[in-house]
Amino acid sequence: MKILIIDDHPIFCNGLMALLSQMETTPEVIAATTEEEAYQQAQTHDDFDIVLLDLFLPEVSGLSVLAQFRQNWPQLPVIILSSSEDLGDARASLKGGAMGYVPKSAQCETLFLAIKLVMAGHQYLSPLLLTADGASPAPALPAPGIAGRPPALTRRQMEVLKHLALDQTNKVIADELALAEKTVKTHITAIFSALGVNNRTQAVETGRELGLI
Repeated sequence: MKILIIDDHPIFCNGLMALLSQMETTPEVIAATTEEEAYQQAQTHDDFDIVLLDLFLPEVSGLSVLAQFRQNWPQLPVIILSSSEDLGDARASLKGGAMGYVPKSAQCETLFLAIKLVMAGHQYLSPLLLTADGASPAPALPAPGIAGRPPALTRRQMEVLKHLALDQTNKVIADELALAEKTVKTHITAIFSALGVNNRTQAVETGRELGLI
């Protein structure tokens, strides 16, 4: 897994990178502290799996950066990681195309869960953010979609799916894509969840039916 962090606070970025190293499958993490650097990193590295974006950047709104990512890298999911716990900010982020919204005050397990769900094609809204009437926590939400459209898979997940269609083992896929076997397993689990299938054969059949491979 490869993650891009966009946040203007170097100390926070370093702490977040250390935190992400505690995930079950240790990701490769690259940080960008400005809007321009974020775009440059996204252009340079075409294999990011997910973006963690601060909502409040010094010279530009995180929503503006989100819009640019949705336009230029539509298959790259973005999670807003913000100091704001305002439900309005969360809703604006999800409406703008974010696949998740996690307050910076959340526990590390919350962030890990958000990443896992988003990688599986679902939206995530932290339980710290209450519903409009304040009665109950807002649950993770299924990813929005339009009838007839295939579920969203990241570029890396699409690559893994194509290798599954070749009936390759996890080890072979890992070698050809220069990934750890654990990372390949993570992608396969996410593919199963996104496609609503239980095994490789079903994933390949569904992928072909949807025109993904």
